[in-house]
Amino acid sequence: MRGHELRFVFLCTALLIAQAAMAGAASTYWFQTGVRGGSATYGNSGASALIQTVVPQNNMIGSFGFWVGETLSNGAFVQVGYVIPNATAEYPSGCVPNPRNNTPVCATHVSLTAGQPVWFWEFFPHNVTSGFFGGYGPDGVLGSNGTFNNYSFRSYGDTWYFYFNGNVIGSADMNASTSGGNPPIAVAEYADTSTNSTLMAPVGFKNLAFTTGGGYDLVPSGYSVLGYGTGSAKSLKNRYGLKEVGNYADYFRAGSGLPLPTNGTRLWTIGYTLNIVSPYGLSSSSNYEAYTIVNLTAPTNMNISPGERVVLKGWRGVGSGAYTGNDTSHLLSIYDNITEYPVWQQEYYVNVYSPYGNLTPTSGSGWYDMGAKANYSVARNLTPLTYGSRAVFDGWSTGVKGLSGSVIVEGQEYVDANWVTQYLVNVSSRYGTTTGSGWYDAGSTAYISLNTTMVPLGEGGRIQFQGWSNGMQNPSGNVTVGGPLFLHALFNEQFATSFLATDTYGEPVGDVEYFVVSGSRVNGSAYLNAGQQYALQYARIDGLNISINQTFNVSSPRTITAKLPLYNVTINAKDLLGGPANATLSAEFSNGSTYTQFLGPNGSVTFHNVPYGLVYGSVGYEGASKSFNVSYGTGFAANFQALPPSLIIGIVAVAIIAVMLVVTLVLRRRGHHEARQPRSSPA
Repeated sequence: MRGHELRFVFLCTALLIAQAAMAGAASTYWFQTGVRGGSATYGNSGASALIQTVVPQNNMIGSFGFWVGETLSNGAFVQVGYVIPNATAEYPSGCVPNPRNNTPVCATHVSLTAGQPVWFWEFFPHNVTSGFFGGYGPDGVLGSNGTFNNYSFRSYGDTWYFYFNGNVIGSADMNASTSGGNPPIAVAEYADTSTNSTLMAPVGFKNLAFTTGGGYDLVPSGYSVLGYGTGSAKSLKNRYGLKEVGNYADYFRAGSGLPLPTNGTRLWTIGYTLNIVSPYGLSSSSNYEAYTIVNLTAPTNMNISPGERVVLKGWRGVGSGAYTGNDTSHLLSIYDNITEYPVWQQEYYVNVYSPYGNLTPTSGSGWYDMGAKANYSVARNLTPLTYGSRAVFDGWSTGVKGLSGSVIVEGQEYVDANWVTQYLVNVSSRYGTTTGSGWYDAGSTAYISLNTTMVPLGEGGRIQFQGWSNGMQNPSGNVTVGGPLFLHALFNEQFATSFLATDTYGEPVGDVEYFVVSGSRVNGSAYLNAGQQYALQYARIDGLNISINQTFNVSSPRTITAKLPLYNVTINAKDLLGGPANATLSAEFSNGSTYTQFLGPNGSVTFHNVPYGLVYGSVGYEGASKSFNVSYGTGFAANFQALPPSLIIGIVAVAIIAVMLVVTLVLRRRGHHEARQPRSSPA
C-alpha cells in the first residue's frame, strides 16, 4: 500500500497542540481502517462517498475522523469528511500554504464543540507532509444520529473542489488534474492517540464512487485497508476492523468490534456494466464480473397504448463486445462496459370491422409498420338477414365506396364497413293491379296503390275494397318501412240494403235525416258486407236520435223496416157550451222546437210523427189557462167555463136596444103630459 493512500494528516497543528495539552503527552498513532478502489478507478478526477453520522463517540484521547480521499498524480493529497474533536475551542480555518515555506496561513477561525461532529476538507501539496491546509464547518449541520451525508471532491483543471451534500465548501490548486495511478479510499481513523483501547462506534460507508469527468460511477471492486497513517507509530495493533453490510456491494462499516481482514482483501466486485437504454420501459443497468456470459434479450413486442406497440427488430450496441444486429436475442461476453439500445419498430393496429363479420367477413385487420399500406376488403355487398330483411354494403368509413380499399397507417386505424338495412315490401291483391312491391331502406317511405276498388256482382251486389292488411283504409298511400311488410288488399261481398222508417201506426216516415248502422251514417240505403251482423242503432229525425236497436244480417239485397216511436198528438179546447174554443196554444217538443198559435174555429190541432208523442205546454182561453204534458199519443182536451165571445156580444147588443126603447117611451109620455097643462100669465 502506498504511503499517501493511507495518509491522514490531522486537522491542523493548533488542534494537535490543543489535544496534546489535554492528553498530557504527544500522541503518536493514526489508526486507519477502510476500503480502496481497484485499478479501474485509477486516473480519476474526483471521488465521493456516503458516510454515516454516528454520535456520540468516545474519544477522550485524540479524535475520530471519517473521510474519503486520494493521492494525486503529483503526490499531493486531498480528502473530505467529518471529524469529532475532543475539546471545545476556537480552531483556525481557511488555511493555505505560505508560498515561501509551505507553512499554514489561516485567515479565519471557527468555534467547535467537543464531541460534536463537523465536516472538514483538507489538502497537502506535493512534498508537504505536515501542517493543516483546508477548513471545517460549523457545529450542527451533519444531521441526527444515523444520517448519511455525501462527501465528495473533483477537479476542474488543476483546481480541486470539495463538497458537502453537493455544496462547495472549499477549493485548492493542486497542480494536478487526476489521481494518476492512485485509487480513492474511504477511511475511518482514530487520530493523534496513544491508545488503541478507545471504542469507536461503527460508522457506515456506502456508494464509494469515482468520476473521470462526467457522472460518478460506483467503485467496481473494493479492497480492505487496515493499517496506519503516514508518520504513525506502529507498536500498537490496529484493532479497528471493517465488515460488509449484508450482501450489499459497496456498503461497509468500520469501527470497534468488527473483523480485522488482511490488507488487500477483496470485499466486493461489481464488474462491468451492461446498460440497456430504451424509451419504452426497458431501461436498466446491471453489473457483471469480467467475461460473464449474458443473454441479451427483450420482449418481442410491447404495447404502448391501445392500438399502438413497438416490435423488437434487433440491437445497436456501444462498447467492446457490444452487439449490433437484427437478432432479438444474443449472447454477450462482458469484458467492458456496454450500452445496448433495442431497435424498435413502431406499429399500429388496423381494425377492419363489419357488423356482419360472420356472414360477410372482412380482411385487413392486423398490425402494420408506421407508414405502411394496409389493404382492406369485404367479401360481398349483400348479406341476407332474417326473412324479408337484408343488409346492403354502403361503402367504408374512409369514404371508399368499393368493396376494397387501402389506407396509409399513421396511427391506430378503425376502418368500418357501412351497411344499410333493407326490408321487403310485398303488395298483393285478388283483384286489380298493385304497385309498391320491392326492397326499401329501413325508415324510408313506400308508396303503395291498387287500381281497382270495386267489382260488380249484378243487381244489388258487388265486391268492394275494404282496406289493407296493415289497417290502412285508402287504396293508395305512403307507409313507413320499419320492418318487412306483407300487404294484402282486403275485399268483401256487399249487397244493397235500404232502410224504411214507419211510425207507430205503420205509416212510412219520410222526414228521416239519416240512419246510424253499426256506428256509420246511412242516408236511406247502403252497400253492406255479406255475412256480417249489423246493428240499426237509431234514426235522426228533427234533430233527435230516435233509438231503434235492431240487428240484422245481409245475404242479399233487402230493405230493413224500422218501426219508430212516432205518434200523432191532438190538442183541442171547448167553451162552456161545449163548442170548439179558438184557444191559444203554446207547445214545446223534445227537440226544443216550439209552437204558438190559435186552435182556430175547430178548437183543435194535430201534430204528426211526434217522437215518443212528447209535447208539453198550455192552452189559454178567455183569461183562463190549462197546462199539459202528454206522451205516446195520448193527446189533450181543455174544457173552459166561458161563453163564446160572439154570444156575449149579441146579448150586450140586445140589452142596449132594449134600454133605448124604454128611454124613448118614457120621453114620449112626458111630452103628452106637458101639453095638457095651462100656460101661466106673464108677470
